[in-house]
Amino acid sequence: SPGPCTLLMTATVTPPADMPGTMRNQSALRRAEYEQAFLFYLGLDNRFVDEIVLFENSDADLTPFAALAQRTGSAKVVTLVNVDSNYPAEKGKGYGEFLMLDRGLAQLPPTSAARRFWKVTGRLQVANFEQMVATAPPRYDIYTDMRNVPLVGEWLGGNEWMELRLSSFTRSGSDSFLRGRHDIDFVLEKGFYAELMTLRSERRIDLAPRFLCQPTFVGHSGYSNASYSGLTYRSKSAIRRLARRTAPWLWL
Repeated sequence: SPGPCTLLMTATVTPPADMPGTMRNQSALRRAEYEQAFLFYLGLDNRFVDEIVLFENSDADLTPFAALAQRTGSAKVVTLVNVDSNYPAEKGKGYGEFLMLDRGLAQLPPTSAARRFWKVTGRLQVANFEQMVATAPPRYDIYTDMRNVPLVGEWLGGNEWMELRLSSFTRSGSDSFLRGRHDIDFVLEKGFYAELMTLRSERRIDLAPRFLCQPTFVGHSGYSNASYSGLTYRSKSAIRRLARRTAPWLWL
């Protein structure tokens, strides 16, 4: 194992009413999902996650999360940050999330440039998160999942696409390649894909572009409201899991 990481959970308890691309916008429901995910991550082994940072950008009350951490008696370092990052809703939720990351990370104490962060969309649980951490490459600036399957196109999901629900980066990787990029494209997954693949081809970034195991998401898509436990998502995950083992060159 490469050692424990800092888990960054991003949260918007009350999204703007006119936010495009979200069907899951009820505050009470979202708060419940964030709290369930927070409890799940508190329960992970400290060998994999020894610190949790929750960033929230709608000025929500974070004291319930502090109470949960205290109740569980977790030995993890827990930091809860209300990030002031007002932005026009038409910019989209990707813009808001990565603006929140920029401003939130700037508020954290300095860390080693090699400190590994894993960013997760805070409503979601990654059931095999410990395995994701344990199987990560020994060195990288950014470790994520890129998709590029020209013949399949968008059938399995976005093509020429970077996975943003779950990605990992070092502190130096964030500072050098992610900070200030929240306006790179309305669809950040496509904007980051193009930018980072160019930097990789120029040998300017140590990019690990494919997860070595398939993440198992638990929760609901904010875009479609579909459950990640439903047949459609489970089928796509099974195809991708098989491809990672048998055809790792196929970026499904």
